[in-house]
Amino acid sequence: MREAIFMSGRGGQGVLLAGQLVAQAAMEAGLNTSWYPVYDPEVRGGRTTCVVVVADGEVGSPVAGKYSLAVLMDEFAVQHQLRELAEDGMAIVNTSLAMVPEEAKDRCVGLPATEMAEKIMDERATNMALMGALAAVRPLLRVKQLAAALKQFLPPRRHDLIPMNVKAMEAGFAEASRLLSSR
Repeated sequence: MREAIFMSGRGGQGVLLAGQLVAQAAMEAGLNTSWYPVYDPEVRGGRTTCVVVVADGEVGSPVAGKYSLAVLMDEFAVQHQLRELAEDGMAIVNTSLAMVPEEAKDRCVGLPATEMAEKIMDERATNMALMGALAAVRPLLRVKQLAAALKQFLPPRRHDLIPMNVKAMEAGFAEASRLLSSR
C-alpha cells in the first residue's frame, strides 16, 4: 500500500497542519511516511501545498508524478492541481470555495467544509472537516487517529479547541460517507 496525498490551499487555511496530522497519525499507526511542505513567503494568503506519502513499505521520494488522493481547499487548487490526480485517484474539494468540474465529478467528493466548520466553531476548522472526509474516502487512517495527532501540533494553550476540531472531523467524515454511499 502506498498513498501519495496532495493538499493545496491558501496560507492560513491549515494545509500544513492537515499534512502534519496525516503524517503523525500514519507514523503512530506503524506506517512509513514523509511530509513535504511548499509555501509562498506571505504570512497569510500565499499558496500553500504539501505532499504526504504514506506506505506500509519504503516511502522513497516524497514527490509523486500523480497523486492517489488530493485535498483541494479553494478554486485555484481545483483549477491547477486537479490534473495531477492519478486516473484511479480521488479528490476532496471544499465546495464552499470551489466548484467540482463536471468532467471530474466521478473522481471528486465535494463538501461545503467551510460552512460545516462555521456551524461547529469557525472557519478555521475547515481543514479538520476535510481531514474527516479524507478518513471516509480512503480508510487509511481513522478520525480517532487523526484527532490524537492534534495534541502533537496544537500548542497547549489551544488544547481547549481539540473537541471542536474533532467535531469538525466527525462532521466531514459523516458527510463524505453519505456522499460516497449515494453514488
